[in-house]
This record gives sequence, structure tokens and C-alpha cells, in this order.
Amino acid sequence: MLRNFFIRLKKGTEYLNYGRHIIIRWSEIYFTGILKSSDERVMDLHILDMGCGHGEDLKNIRAISEKVSDSIGVNFKIFLHGIENYRPYVEECKEMGIDVHSLDIEHETYDFPDGSMDIVIANQVLEHTKEIFWIFSEVSRLLKPGGYFIVGVPNLASLHNRLLLLLGLQPTAQKSLSAHIRTFTAGDLREFGENGGLFSFVNRAGSNFYPFPPFISKSLSRFFPSMA
Repeated sequence: MLRNFFIRLKKGTEYLNYGRHIIIRWSEIYFTGILKSSDERVMDLHILDMGCGHGEDLKNIRAISEKVSDSIGVNFKIFLHGIENYRPYVEECKEMGIDVHSLDIEHETYDFPDGSMDIVIANQVLEHTKEIFWIFSEVSRLLKPGGYFIVGVPNLASLHNRLLLLLGLQPTAQKSLSAHIRTFTAGDLREFGENGGLFSFVNRAGSNFYPFPPFISKSLSRFFPSMA
């Protein structure tokens, strides 16, 4: 009965797990900085989404980049790239004008030139992978100096996972009957990313806060990101 109560509470918050509003905000910060600091009046911007799915994050980024460009008055061309292997998603993204590559992100070299990407996104991807050393190596090769690697992963240290462990129950971020094979906390991800000096951890944000409804969850995520 208590379990059903909490399930009803969190119903309708699932979309927040993807943190799309955070990706939009951080992309806007990048575009504003790069366009304001450039002496060029025409620029090419390249965005890569690893596991692009329906292309929602890329579509949102295209819209926010156009908004920033209009406000600053810099002309640019934005090129959207995706890595995706599920054929229906590939076709869907191609119809949106996304350049889609199908490859094994854990073992194959990504088919893009060195230093070619302004932003690389891995949103709800890394928890499904083993070879994150390879993934981070390839992303560091692709990013331009000062480029953004935006990572979204489930948080093992979220409030609901802590409570489940306290009760001797399996945390939802790492269940055997799921496709997740890795778990992360913000501190662990930062330590891994900064090891070797390839990346510098800039910011973190929480997107959802189980088991609370959206209007509460958003506020709690903002104030307590380590438990979101």
C-alpha cells in the first residue's frame, strides 16, 4: 500500500529524468560565450549526441542556438550529429536533418575529425556501458578546446536510492533486471572525468527528485542536486 502511494506520487515526473531543460540551459551558456567572444561574423557550430534517440536534445539545442544568435547578431551554421543504432530512430533523426552514424561507442573510433565538436552529449547513456575509458578518450579527441561534454546519468546517491539501501532494498539506479551496468555519484563522475587532466568539471545539476511530484521535485533538485 505504501509502495503504491509513492508510485502515484512520482507518476508524471519521468520526463524529468532526462534533464532536457538543463541541457538547454548549459548549451545556451556555451553558445552565448563562444559567439560573444568570437571576432568571426560567420561560424560553424557542431553538436554530437551519443545515443540521440528521437533527436529531442539536438532539436532543442538547434532552437536555443538560433535564439542566442538572433540576440547577439552573429550568423552561424549549426551541424547536428548523432550516434544511434536503432533503425527507426536513425530514420526519424535523418528526417530532422541530423547526420546520424551507427557504430559501437565502446569499441569503435568515432567517425569525426579531431577537435571538431563544440558540444558532445551523453544523456542516459554511460550507465549502459562498460568501456567508459574509451568513451571519454574519444570525446576528448573530438571536443574543441573549451568545448562542453554534457553527461546525464542516474544518481546512485539520490534520496530514494539511499532510503532503499537503508531498508536493505536494491537501489533503482542499479537493478539486476535492467540495462544499467554502471552507477555514478557526482563525486565519482568528477573524479573519473578529471583524472589525467583531459576534462575539467564545471557544474552539476539535479533534474528529478523521487518520490515527489513535478512542482516539488524541480525545486528540491535545484537546492539539493546531490540527492536528486
